[in-house]
Amino acid sequence: MSVTRKHLYSLLIMLALLVWAIQLAGYISRMYVSDDLLWYFFTGDELRFASSTHYLKADLASALVRTGADQGYIVRYDLLNRYSTNYPLVSATYAFVSSAIHAWSDYQFNQYLVRSFTFTNIIFGAVALLVVGMAAFVPRDRALQVGFVVALAVETLVSPLGAASFSPFYEKDLWSGMAGAMHHLLVPGAEFTMLNTGPRNLLSGLTLAVFLLRWSKHFTGSYWLLFGLVFVHQSTTLLVICTVVGIDLVLRPRVILKASVPIVAAVLCGVLREKVWHLTGVTLPVSLGIAGTAFATLAIVYSLQRGYVRLPKFLEIWRETIANRPPELVDPIVFLSIWLVTLPLPFFVNKYVDAYQSYYFWSVLHTRSLGVLHPSLLMGLSAVAFASLRTWNGLRNGIAAGLIGWACLLVALKEPRLLHNPHPRMYAQLTQLEQKLTGLSSIDAPVLTDGTLVYYGMIRAAEGVDDRFKRLLAAAPNTIN
Repeated sequence: MSVTRKHLYSLLIMLALLVWAIQLAGYISRMYVSDDLLWYFFTGDELRFASSTHYLKADLASALVRTGADQGYIVRYDLLNRYSTNYPLVSATYAFVSSAIHAWSDYQFNQYLVRSFTFTNIIFGAVALLVVGMAAFVPRDRALQVGFVVALAVETLVSPLGAASFSPFYEKDLWSGMAGAMHHLLVPGAEFTMLNTGPRNLLSGLTLAVFLLRWSKHFTGSYWLLFGLVFVHQSTTLLVICTVVGIDLVLRPRVILKASVPIVAAVLCGVLREKVWHLTGVTLPVSLGIAGTAFATLAIVYSLQRGYVRLPKFLEIWRETIANRPPELVDPIVFLSIWLVTLPLPFFVNKYVDAYQSYYFWSVLHTRSLGVLHPSLLMGLSAVAFASLRTWNGLRNGIAAGLIGWACLLVALKEPRLLHNPHPRMYAQLTQLEQKLTGLSSIDAPVLTDGTLVYYGMIRAAEGVDDRFKRLLAAAPNTIN
């Protein structure tokens, strides 16, 4: 390969990373105070002020019941309370940044919160760019590098398009649910796009690094990185682990044996730390049956690998034929095939679980798994398409350069607010929350539906700024007849 062509591919990767960086910066510049943002910060406070946050969560749960809050809000706050350990690295980063800002400055409380929000999200974006950027230069196969560039360009180009429902099967008929889920094949949506810095968005971007290593034949390294991603977004990483382990069990059992340590570590860490298994509606006997099946499968894989048991000849030929294809082609096709075949599953399961198990688990399985893998699937299929155009080298390079150039143009036109400081807007929102909190004389069910106010008040109480919200929670009147 000529030096000029090598430099071209390096330039394309740098352009792709620049496009990603600009969009992450644009997202941070448009960031606003939401209940999710305040809750992420509160999970950091749980590391710093474990005792006070524990009692605040207990007071909130009690107040919800006493005030006769809608069951949906009771379930949601309970889920958030359980989920607070789901993002260890995210929570630890919020805790570290807020502690540093508090120790080294004398900002007024709302200013301190705003700076904690922005600096923490800048760190998230920088980590994603660094990890994925390093992984993008690992492959010796230039087609995979171009696949990365094309994937990022396409994610940028489809981002302005509207996404379907996050939970497409919830209270929908079969065809409407399937159509909503299928829409995510084209547009991952704001909840999953790698162009934001939320935990799930961060995971979507970092998963690119997993597959860059995996498709460069560094399978063990990719599994160790997946183990690390358990601490970014635990439940969604478990979906990714199930996907890649399932593929390797069937097609590459040798990989499972070679990478057994990170696989077992990731699975055990994720499964044992997960706090929302109750949302599956699966009973203990069924869970034990699933675990037994998993162990039996591993035993069969081991036996096949050691030659103790042999598959029927036609199955062995099929497996070897598929396994010898490029993994960047096989993995997306196998995943999409399983995804499509199981697509109607939530509709039928929803008939046997309650509405909240449907909304928070079964109806989002397909959108979550596809959303977080969307960039990686694009990367793999684009790499295969690029390799297949080997005889038209100029054309394929032109397509890749054209797509990333188009993405650059779109970003330049879409991000005119990039240089705007988000601090004044966010400070004004927090000031409004402070005024609203000051005007409260008591708490009732409608007040508790405002998640931004709830978590703002709990953060102030946890950090010792004032205990007004804590006192209001404790004094919430009992309205149950």
